[in-house]
Amino acid sequence: MMKKKSIYLFLFATALFVACDSNTETTREISSDATVSSLTFMANDSFPGLSKAVFTIEDRIDTGVIQNIDSLLFGTRVDSVIPNFRFHHTPALAVVYTPFDTTILSGTDTINFTKNPTRLQVIASDQKTEKWYNIYVNVHQVDPYLFVWEQTANHIYNAEGAEQKAVNLNGTLCLFVNNGFANTLYTSRNAKSWTQQTVTGLPQNCQVRNILQAGERLYYGEETTLYTSQNGQDWTSATCDLSDNTFRNFLFDFNDSVWAIVENAEGAIRLANSKDGREWNILQELPKDFPVADYAALSFSSVTNRRRAMIVGGFAQDGTSLNTRWNVEYSPDKGYRWKNFSIEQPDFRSLTGVSVVWYNDRFYMFGGVDADNQIGEYAMLESLDEGLNWQVPDSASNLLPETYTPRSKTSVVIGADNAIYIVGGQSRTEIYSDAFRGKLNSIDW
Repeated sequence: MMKKKSIYLFLFATALFVACDSNTETTREISSDATVSSLTFMANDSFPGLSKAVFTIEDRIDTGVIQNIDSLLFGTRVDSVIPNFRFHHTPALAVVYTPFDTTILSGTDTINFTKNPTRLQVIASDQKTEKWYNIYVNVHQVDPYLFVWEQTANHIYNAEGAEQKAVNLNGTLCLFVNNGFANTLYTSRNAKSWTQQTVTGLPQNCQVRNILQAGERLYYGEETTLYTSQNGQDWTSATCDLSDNTFRNFLFDFNDSVWAIVENAEGAIRLANSKDGREWNILQELPKDFPVADYAALSFSSVTNRRRAMIVGGFAQDGTSLNTRWNVEYSPDKGYRWKNFSIEQPDFRSLTGVSVVWYNDRFYMFGGVDADNQIGEYAMLESLDEGLNWQVPDSASNLLPETYTPRSKTSVVIGADNAIYIVGGQSRTEIYSDAFRGKLNSIDW
């Protein structure tokens, strides 16, 4: 590293050369100002983000600080950067000190900024006043596109032959379990420690997989009775006027309404919705290939911020395993518009017992079984076009833990911490009561 004494010898030689040059008529303004006004990086085709880095400058009495508050993208190389410094007044000299080299700035110098801080010495044109800066070039140290998965619980409860459903109710994970005789609730804030709770007000043989979470309330229906709860433990019931229909299943919370499938005495199935759970609107009759059980249904806001809902797979009324993907969108002028994506893209296997979530502007599908009741080949699929096409995620950035076993009828929810939680599920021979957590590194950036 060039010593301070050598720097001043360089300044002296420069001043002497200028003073003895009888051919120059240029006079320089002498200033004691050694402050930096801005720093930018020259563009680099390999890393376009370099030129977009915004640096702030904090002048202090001792050593100033120059840094980029918004870190550069993960993997951005800063070992060969051409910096562009601007000063309040042209200095006599500006020197950059790194662990690798000492560079007297000329305007075309390549600097290695990989070790923070880099030191900048500015000597004013009076060749007496100097100012020092610490330069911090911040680069994200984690891959923003990487999912971090972990198993959070191995055995939440001890029961065989149990039906399960997990929801996120006001930031609490609620796992409902029914063994055919009684309902039990397990709650957790982190999916690691779970507390057993008593459930009152639900039927003893409740099909808990039909429980729907909508806003701050839970819904469950049997015959013409609607059960609701605000905490998962205490349920109240009320008889609904369904116009000679009975509840068959629930779908989703969409367009400020709870949506359900209802059925009349002749076996015709229809859509129904309600704003408050008391008064129900009976809508159009559904086609024969519309699922009534073991489907995945959810509402979401599209990339273009349009409210939509999706229903994937499931069993038809006659027990047929479906490959359908129903999509619905609402507009004030055209009302509700339904579309079956399997007509446009039929190359999609029949699936029942799948779970789907909307996360980072795409769908993720977990588990399920085919028409032969075989666990699907892939534990996880993703769709980048809102359910039209599906593919296996890149295992380099999104891979489930080795302890995860492919399954069906698992519950997948988004937690209050913007993470994906996978809870329970079953195979042909086993009931799972474990839990997993996955989160995209950049989801909160």
